Amino acid sequence: MVLNIDTSWAARTARAVLLVRILVGWVFLSEGIQKFLFPDTLGVGRFIKIGIPAPHIMARFICEERPLEHPP
Repeated sequence: MVLNIDTSWAARTARAVLLVRILVGWVFLSEGIQKFLFPDTLGVGRFIKIGIPAPHIMARFICEERPLEHPP
């Protein structure tokens, strides 16, 4: 009987974790798409707004460097 409860709990936990990962992935995907669709507000424009020097160069550098820093 105890094994049944543990198996059920493990299955529910795995499904919950999967759901959270899908939702978080959706948020990151939608934010990434929005950065390409609205670059003045969410892309380079954000760097200009906070005062980063050479925002067009720095935005590209950060976009290319970040995947190298945190590989999947």
